[in-house]
Amino acid sequence: MMFSKWTTYLVKRYLRKHDKTSGRRELVPFKKVSRIGIVYRAGVPIDEKHRKQIESEFEKAGKRVMTLGFVDHKEVGTEYQPNVHHDYFARKDLSRLKLPRKTSVMRFVTEPFDYLIYCSEEVSIPLLGITALSRAKCRVGPYFEDLEFGFDLLLKTEGSDSAYADQVIECIKKFDNG
Repeated sequence: MMFSKWTTYLVKRYLRKHDKTSGRRELVPFKKVSRIGIVYRAGVPIDEKHRKQIESEFEKAGKRVMTLGFVDHKEVGTEYQPNVHHDYFARKDLSRLKLPRKTSVMRFVTEPFDYLIYCSEEVSIPLLGITALSRAKCRVGPYFEDLEFGFDLLLKTEGSDSAYADQVIECIKKFDNG
């Protein structure tokens, strides 16, 4: 999904203003983590791979994982079946600024996750909107130049396809000092 420079500028300005960093942010010790949220671009193979790897690792450790996938089509197709732990939204669920407005997305945004993980190595305005507005205790994402808002922990990775997912898992598990 491509945006004009003007739309991108307006969205960044809006998200900076509404970034929920005024709330209490913290790195939750892994032993005390109960809920983890993951946002990703559904249907994008590398994002799906990262999501599955992260989700599997944390579910094995007994953590409750909820995911929200952005389908970059007008409607969510029948191949995407939402359930209690997995939901999807599409372009029709976005405002003029390309920010999510669907009720289930807004419930996800207000969910008090211990960690919210941005599971894409590319900028996605709808996903950035979710992370910036989220009430999660800690928002984890990749380092993007000129996007210093919306995350509490930024990771810069290079290398293999699984490097980002590996680094997310390693970082969260290292916060085990509780």
